[in-house]
Amino acid sequence: MTQALLIIKLALALIGSVQHYTALQAHPMVGIAKHYQIGTMQRVARYRGLYGTRTDTTGYASVPDCGRIGQVVSASFRNPHSLVWSGFERLLVVDCSQDVDRPRHLAEGLLVETDYATADHDGWAWDGSKGEGRTAVKVYRFSK
Repeated sequence: MTQALLIIKLALALIGSVQHYTALQAHPMVGIAKHYQIGTMQRVARYRGLYGTRTDTTGYASVPDCGRIGQVVSASFRNPHSLVWSGFERLLVVDCSQDVDRPRHLAEGLLVETDYATADHDGWAWDGSKGEGRTAVKVYRFSK
């Protein structure tokens, strides 16, 4: 490890961001993200008893693998207008693809669906008149 890299790693550890540093070292999965309608993901989170249970996440997500429910996914989304990638979003996984939908989701490269607020915050939400409601995503890691 070079001295510069060691200094950066130590600095990040001191400010509590070592988890994000570690995530950046992994090769991200790149695919498609979509979002749920306004309020739908929050209703799912309430139904599963997960709503408001974490203070270290920025929103909610659904992924194809049901075994990921309760985990946190770290991802970055590309704004389709500016082509700029968002910073890390840490999303609590509260839902997953139904068995009947999973093959189609995987075939189209769908990695994550988010709550509407996350998509809106990162500039790719569809509001009925603008946007597409889908964008490119980099999924860096899942954690507990």
